[in-house]
Amino acid sequence: MSKLFRIQPLEKKSIEYFVDVYSKDKDGNIRGWTVTEVYRWGQGFRDFDDPVSEYEIDDGVLCNPQIGWGCELDDLCAVHFDFDDSFTDEERADIESRWDGVEDDEGRWGTAWLYDGDHDWLIEEDYVRILGPVQIDVVLDEVYNSVVEENIPPTSRTYNEA
Repeated sequence: MSKLFRIQPLEKKSIEYFVDVYSKDKDGNIRGWTVTEVYRWGQGFRDFDDPVSEYEIDDGVLCNPQIGWGCELDDLCAVHFDFDDSFTDEERADIESRWDGVEDDEGRWGTAWLYDGDHDWLIEEDYVRILGPVQIDVVLDEVYNSVVEENIPPTSRTYNEA
């Protein structure tokens, strides 16, 4: 079993899930949009060889949502979209409706629709951003809720020392 860092916000509304989405048409033209979901609570994980540095706390600690036991994002309180200029009002409304609970033919909506739905959208980037102050714990990756060490301070290394 390997160790991970689990990062949790200590204040409400301090965790964001960000996805950058794009599509490419037959002529190679790219268009895209982003969505940021804001949650009251949740968690993110980092590999043990990627500790949280002090400089990250103010701007937010970025975590890969594919690492760890899952983000367990809880209590969605806001959703923000940003579309490039190529989108019509109708296209924007259609995409935004997926976050308002409009399901596809398989019953998917929100990020479930985005990741698994039948459409031409591709994921360029996704991450969880946790705004400070944060609690950092060391956990085991294969055993849910297996805290090895609690309240680890962020490292004091600078960007150039990394």
